[in-house]
Amino acid sequence: TLTLGFLLGVVLSFSPVSIVTILATLVLLCVGSVVAGWPIGFSRMTLIFAMSCMLAAALNLPWILDNFVAEPSWTSIFGTRSNAGESINIFDALRLSADSAGNSIFGWGFPVLGVAPLLLARGERWAWAVRGWALYLGGVAAVWLGGMGYLPMVLPKAETLLVPSALGIAITAAMGVGALQRDLQTYRFGWRQLVPITTVVAFLLAVLPTLGSSFSGDWGMPDDQLNTVLTIQEENLGDGRVLWIGDDDVLAQSGQQFAGDFTVAVSSNLRSTFVDRWRPPNRQADHLLLESLNLAMQNGTSNLGRLLAPLGITDIVLVERSAPLPSKGLVFEIPESIKLALSRQLDLTKSEIAPGITRYENLSALGFAAFVDSGSTIGIEFREYAAESQNILAARLISVDKFGKSYEGLLPSDSELFLAFPFSDSWRASINGEDIQPQVSLDWATGFSYNQSGLVQLNYETDSKHLLVMALQSVLWVVALFGLLRALATARRVAQ
Repeated sequence: TLTLGFLLGVVLSFSPVSIVTILATLVLLCVGSVVAGWPIGFSRMTLIFAMSCMLAAALNLPWILDNFVAEPSWTSIFGTRSNAGESINIFDALRLSADSAGNSIFGWGFPVLGVAPLLLARGERWAWAVRGWALYLGGVAAVWLGGMGYLPMVLPKAETLLVPSALGIAITAAMGVGALQRDLQTYRFGWRQLVPITTVVAFLLAVLPTLGSSFSGDWGMPDDQLNTVLTIQEENLGDGRVLWIGDDDVLAQSGQQFAGDFTVAVSSNLRSTFVDRWRPPNRQADHLLLESLNLAMQNGTSNLGRLLAPLGITDIVLVERSAPLPSKGLVFEIPESIKLALSRQLDLTKSEIAPGITRYENLSALGFAAFVDSGSTIGIEFREYAAESQNILAARLISVDKFGKSYEGLLPSDSELFLAFPFSDSWRASINGEDIQPQVSLDWATGFSYNQSGLVQLNYETDSKHLLVMALQSVLWVVALFGLLRALATARRVAQ
């Protein structure tokens, strides 16, 4: 239980959607057991799995509270992806091919491998072969149902849904080896003696593509990455946020659904990392972002950059490819309606970074922290700000650390400090050594106002409750790891 719980906790922390695969595997194993007529202890297996899930949830409790308890939704698990660009049919799924580009002959070796134990195995090996086929067919059925659109939500990518199928083929192949060694000799000479030859041919069909991909050393992965072509643009970004628009399958960031089948996401720079897949809870700024984009789509504004400026957005990047040319990858073309809506904006300048990757620079950007005219943000509603036609005068603050948690600047007279961050008293500002109390700006952001000029120092101090929760979570991980290592050592001594 401890080992399984720890492993589930690690998997859940990196890929929440994996919990769906794990649950599906458990259910399909039970279905296979019923079909085989060979019970495997449903109550014991369910109890172990439930206790392991409780341990995994405890290890990820803060994240679960933020993403599932506060705002439970399907997008918390499945994200904002769509089936618009996925072309996986049932034959591709049967071949365990996540795309249509693979060789159709080689892929059929997998199901052929699983037939051998059904023909030769006896007893418990035959029962496990049936369970393996339940896993295999269950994953294929999930891909088919998702592709046909029969379900109310969009399922994960095909390679995730096919994990139980791959596990099922592995189980049936293992049972096939055991059947060839033990059960084949119990039959009289006949057609069953031809099964090993067929199995060897199927094995070669399944292994040859893997051997072919291993010769290049990159296993068919793209030679270039989006970060490669975006690194050059990073120098011109400055201190602000980047708005990404594209299909969820090609974006590294996690975001909100936009224009039906696409996703909008916000990050702190042009370089993407795995950390960008963690998305904070929804805030009012997320709704304001979608309202602004929808207004531009409806031709309701020609100054989208001004509407996005209070959100800290300095650039917009359209991504239509998962990897830049000449590398191969997923391609999801963005509709012309979105491109035309952005091209109509007077305060956005367009530049094509690479084929399928387009950048729009926001000429009205305020950055993350800026001095603005007094009375232009504090106590003003966002819609009141949006109704104005003139841009507010702003001067950006300079970040004094690489993490963006400390800023300094000279506050001119008749000015106030605007911070593109949800209102929080964790930001502490002082002018000439005297503390300033934060105020709400534009319905959602943090602002500071003072009636004199001077040197402003702005620092972010993490809330003590947050630090305590993270410390407790770290202690849980250490205790679970120590318990796991001790349990493994005890099991090794008992085995000896």
